[in-house]
Amino acid sequence: MFKKDPAMKITAVSKDRGEISVSMTSRPKAFIIVTVIQVRPFQTAVDFMVSSEIFSIFGLYPTLKKLVLRFYQELDKQLPKSDMK
Repeated sequence: MFKKDPAMKITAVSKDRGEISVSMTSRPKAFIIVTVIQVRPFQTAVDFMVSSEIFSIFGLYPTLKKLVLRFYQELDKQLPKSDMK
């Protein structure tokens, strides 16, 4: 997903910890840590932590939230989704 986007640069991958570090070069410049863990057999959880050093009077929360929602939408297209019960 990140390799396809020219605005994203994978900076580190830790298979032992299930983490991928990504630097976003377009606006807003952000640093993303993706954590992937297996919850159960055939069930995986993905978490995105996004931070930015850019200052905005109105805050970056709405912009960063849209970014994370876009990541989840892309994952939903590529991976099967299961109901957690």
